[in-house]
Amino acid sequence: VKRERERDRGRERGTDMWTLSTTRLFVPLLLLASVPVLLHGVQARLPPLPELHSEADLKAFVDESSTGARLLFLTTESKECAVCKSQERALRATHGIEGSNFKIAKIFMSDERLKMLREVGNIDRTGSLFFESENQLSIPALIFFRDGLPRRYELDFSKLQQMVDSFQLYTEHPVYQLDTEDDWKRWNSAERAFKVTAIFKSQEDFAEFESAARVFQNDMVFAVLANETIAKREGFTSLPHIYITAPFSSRRTELDMSNGVERLKLAHRFKKFLSNSVLAFSPFWAPEIWTQRKPKPILLTFVDPTESKALLEDLYKALLLARETNKHREEYWSVVVDVKEYEVMAKSAGVNLDSLPHIQILHPSKKKHFFYRGSIGGASISEFVDKYFDHKLKPEEKSADIPEEDNMNALVQPLVFKNFVQKAMRDAKRDVVVEFWNPECVPCRSFVQAYEKIAKHYEDDKKIVFYSYNTLENDIPEAIDLDKLPVMALFQAPVEAEDEEELLELLEERDPVMFGGFGDGLHNTPQEQLIQYIETKRAFSSNGKKKPREEL
Repeated sequence: VKRERERDRGRERGTDMWTLSTTRLFVPLLLLASVPVLLHGVQARLPPLPELHSEADLKAFVDESSTGARLLFLTTESKECAVCKSQERALRATHGIEGSNFKIAKIFMSDERLKMLREVGNIDRTGSLFFESENQLSIPALIFFRDGLPRRYELDFSKLQQMVDSFQLYTEHPVYQLDTEDDWKRWNSAERAFKVTAIFKSQEDFAEFESAARVFQNDMVFAVLANETIAKREGFTSLPHIYITAPFSSRRTELDMSNGVERLKLAHRFKKFLSNSVLAFSPFWAPEIWTQRKPKPILLTFVDPTESKALLEDLYKALLLARETNKHREEYWSVVVDVKEYEVMAKSAGVNLDSLPHIQILHPSKKKHFFYRGSIGGASISEFVDKYFDHKLKPEEKSADIPEEDNMNALVQPLVFKNFVQKAMRDAKRDVVVEFWNPECVPCRSFVQAYEKIAKHYEDDKKIVFYSYNTLENDIPEAIDLDKLPVMALFQAPVEAEDEEELLELLEERDPVMFGGFGDGLHNTPQEQLIQYIETKRAFSSNGKKKPREEL
């Protein structure tokens, strides 16, 4: 009886253990399986974006921008636009951070609604970057409205809260008020900015002026003169009166106010003035310069702002004169750069900081620098610009000295502009990996050791070579398109050619495989993943053919 009882207890314990182990196994699996369902439920509960259907809806939305920022999401009803869906999901998640000063809506685009946007949204009047071609709007897109005026925005959806915060800046007062003689003197002594001075006789005119000023408050400074005595002394008798002065220039550009003050017309005039002037001390003025789809050349003038006032004034007047008298003035930008603030940019452009001012023409897409070596005068600078457009100038080639042979045995060999084509692009026997970096770039410095370890991994492989290319000391080769640093480029070796002529053709036609890393960039990508990526790309030759197994 005792043995039978013990046997029964053993069976019960076995059953309990089996039940417990089964529970431990299946409960986590059940929870994992329910995660997608839960996430789908959360996404489904996100409030949808309000949709604008008619011209009246759009007009009301634009009119509301006089009380706060409004963001319009242009999208399509096509189910094939994955980017449209992902961006809309990100915007839907912002409903919790919306307030009275910031609201979002969407509109499904069509030819009819494009016409509606042009008429009601005024996107032709103040924005030259909305269209890829004359009648085609790029989708998806975001337009920010403030006081009825549109601005195109390229946004990082991972930083949506910062985006909302930045919009609040446009609700602040952008216009200075000049009440006293001291205010007037300080205003006139400020010489390093585009200044817009206005005198009004009605509050309605001032409100229109302030609305236009909000859009350009990052590019120009605005003031209204509220002292009648000063206004009469300066000869401002016919009101309203608005004029613009450029940096280091006492000449006033008067705006025609005979048709009254209207914010859209004012904004259009401000934009046109900036586009045709010399942009002072900020190479990052206006997104048009660096994000233009058809890049225009830039006349860059590098100066030391601590130089004498007379020298800077003469230089700026010469640049203004060159622009005003040049037949190509609509075809290029002119920018003055402060080398104290943008020293890295100056060094990258090949500027000798001991020999300022320095003038050059830079073409963003062609990556070519054309140096000016004449005297500071409007006529000679204008002639230099003419020679550039007539293709009579030779570009400068910035290159460090070719390294000595002693460095050629290192795991990572230095590469310079002078030998880039020969070493990287015309190596017919080996795969070539080039790391592009800049000593001023923090992620580049943190990637140095990882890159050396990758090269160490291939130490015994004679069919691959590793180079390092310093972009601060060397021009970026035409074959390379860089949008960030650090970046690796892999030039795949061609398969065996029938003759030398075919081999040269294969070498000339091959494009490098550019790789900026996974996630946050090369410096945060594990070494094993980088090696695996290189191996995957090495399996193919430059013309896309798989390499024979014995070559790998």
